[in-house]
Amino acid sequence: MTLNQQYKQSGSELPFKDWLFNQQKEGSLDFNTEEFMNEDKDDKIGLQLFGIPVLYIGIGIVVMIGGFWAYSKYKK
Repeated sequence: MTLNQQYKQSGSELPFKDWLFNQQKEGSLDFNTEEFMNEDKDDKIGLQLFGIPVLYIGIGIVVMIGGFWAYSKYKK
């Protein structure tokens, strides 16, 4: 559950910022830390270059070389 949802369920008359500060002081914030972890076991992108996985760049290069080869061979 998000903090915004917890705030709405609490029915507090305080502004969200003040409510959040009070919750932090009391140590009663209830959220799942696993949701905030960067590690996603299913998301294995690997090495990237300019935000694009190197595997996709390699496949693209192979396809382009194959296309140029086929074009030059069957151009006649």
